Amino acid sequence: HWVAFHKEKQMYKALKELDKESQFSPQKQLIEFSSESNDTVILADNRESKSQVLKELTNQGFKVKTENLDIGDYIISDKIVIERKTPADFINSILDKRIFSQIKNLRENYPKPLVIIEGEEDIFSIRKIHPNAILGVLTTITLGYHVPILFTKNSIETTNLIKVIVNKERENKRVESLEEKLNNCLAKLSSIPFIQ
Repeated sequence: HWVAFHKEKQMYKALKELDKESQFSPQKQLIEFSSESNDTVILADNRESKSQVLKELTNQGFKVKTENLDIGDYIISDKIVIERKTPADFINSILDKRIFSQIKNLRENYPKPLVIIEGEEDIFSIRKIHPNAILGVLTTITLGYHVPILFTKNSIETTNLIKVIVNKERENKRVESLEEKLNNCLAKLSSIPFIQ
């Protein structure tokens, strides 16, 4: 009888501690999860300070901070970096052979790098480069380095794309945080001795 009594008392004590640590309120968690506040700080390279994308992001309520970035043009999180290029810049970076060092740096420093080519100009008609050479570079970047390339027509499309990426990353972080809390709760519950 006394052994069972003490185990039950220990179980209630552990549950109270667990409740204090998690401070879990389903309503609060739901509100936080569906919140659309733009609390994410986007780091932008100094060279982007005059770009329309930076102005659009700021106008849409995002917190944008400009710095001298060694890698990429926009850093969304510790995982996501974006290299933004115009079609002409993309072709020039192939000709002066800097494209692969840029892509390599993106891949080595961030788990989810991304290249955005912004503009309506056809990349195959900018300079006299054989189309197969351009296709070869695009293929090497996407399949060899595993870096996606997305095309946008203008700064508004680029801004909307970045907005979607930021919101998706924020959502993923919330899900990861909830999963971590749930796993911690389950681990603590599994360590509680139950009465047989």
